[in-house]
Amino acid sequence: MYNIKFILGDNDVIRCRIYDGVMFDYIKLEQKSLYNILNALAFRHKEINSMDDSYSYVTFENIKGSELKYLIEQEKEREQEEQIYKEEKENQKFKPNPRKKTKKVVRKNRFKKNTIIVASTATVMLLAGIGLTNIGITRDNPKSEISYEPPVSIEEIITEPQTDDNYEYENYNENQNQNVNDEELIDLNVEENTQSEKYLHCKNNYGDLITKYANIYGIDPNLAIALFTHERGYHSDVMDPGGAIGLCQVQLNVWDNQDVRAYNFETNNWDTYHIKEENIKNLEENIKAGVMILQDSLRQVSYMVFQGVQNYNYGLGNLNVAFRNSGLNSEQLNEQNNKDWLQYRDLIIGGDPQYIEHVFQYIPSDTTLHFKTPNGQEINLHYVAQKNLSM
Repeated sequence: MYNIKFILGDNDVIRCRIYDGVMFDYIKLEQKSLYNILNALAFRHKEINSMDDSYSYVTFENIKGSELKYLIEQEKEREQEEQIYKEEKENQKFKPNPRKKTKKVVRKNRFKKNTIIVASTATVMLLAGIGLTNIGITRDNPKSEISYEPPVSIEEIITEPQTDDNYEYENYNENQNQNVNDEELIDLNVEENTQSEKYLHCKNNYGDLITKYANIYGIDPNLAIALFTHERGYHSDVMDPGGAIGLCQVQLNVWDNQDVRAYNFETNNWDTYHIKEENIKNLEENIKAGVMILQDSLRQVSYMVFQGVQNYNYGLGNLNVAFRNSGLNSEQLNEQNNKDWLQYRDLIIGGDPQYIEHVFQYIPSDTTLHFKTPNGQEINLHYVAQKNLSM
C-alpha cells in the first residue's frame, strides 16, 4: 500500500510523491498526466486524507500498488499517443480526424469537481468533500515548502514494494543493478584544505570507523570524513550549546528518540536506528547515526550531492526556501553541478549558508566521489576545488 501526495508549487507546478513505508520517490510524468492521476484518485476515493492550511498539498493514503500501476500505465500510453499524433501531424503524413482524436485523448482529462486546473496567474483546486477552494500560488506568495524537490524517473519509482501489495515493479527496475552513471565533473570555488590540523586529526583518529559506515551505507568516505571534520573534527560526549552531540553533531532537538532509516548495502536491507542521547555519546554509534542521516539527506534530494550536503545542515524545509527563491525548475535542480541556487542560502534564518564550501574544502581536489543509491544506481562525481588562494 502507498501514500500518494500531490504538491502544488511555484508557477503552478504540481509534483506527485509516493511513499511505500520505506522511502519517498517521485513520479516523473507530464503535468497533464499528474493532474489526471489526481483527478482519478479523488473521483475513486472521495475522501482526502490530509491537506495543509493553504491547500498546497493533498494526500491519499493506502492506495494499492496495482491501482497506481494502472493509472501510471494509462497516462504513459496517453502521452505516447499524443506524441505520435503530434509527430504525424508535423510530418503531414495524414490528416487525422480532430474530433475523433480529441475525444480519445480528452476522455480521461475532462475536469470535474475533483481536479486541479492551472491558470496563468493562479491555480484553483476543486476537490470532493471539501467544497470549492481557490488557491493563489505566485512567486511572491509561495505556499509549498517542498515545491522543487528533484524528481526521479518513473523507472525508479519503488525499489522495495510492500509484501502485502499485489503490484510488483520488476518491469520498472529490471536493469537497476546495471544502472551506472558515467563520471560527472563537479566543482566549487574553494581551496583544498586537507593539510589542516583539524582535518588530519579527524581522518587519522576516526577515518577507519567513518569509512566502515560510509561503505555500508553507500556514501563516499571522502565526503563523510570532510563533513564530520567540519561539524566538529573531534568526538565529545558532552552536548554543545546548540544541542548537538559528538563528532557528527547529531542534533538532539531534532533526532532524540527518533528513528533514522538507511539502506544497508552489505545486507541489502533497510536499517532502522533509534537515536537516543545515551547511545550517540558513544563514538561508533555517533558515526553510524551521522552516516545514516547523511544518506537520508542525500535520498531526499535524489542524490544531488551539493543539495544533500546542505540538507544535512539546513533540513529539507529550509533548503526548499532557497530552491523556491532561485526560480529554478526541477530539471535544473536535478543537475549535479547546478549551483545557481547557492546564492539564495542566506535567506534562511539559522544554519550555515556556506556549509557546502566549508565541507568541500576538506575533500582532496581532483578526487572521484562514489555513491550507491537504494535502487541500484551508482553515481560517480569527479570533484575539483577551483580556488587557489589561502583560506
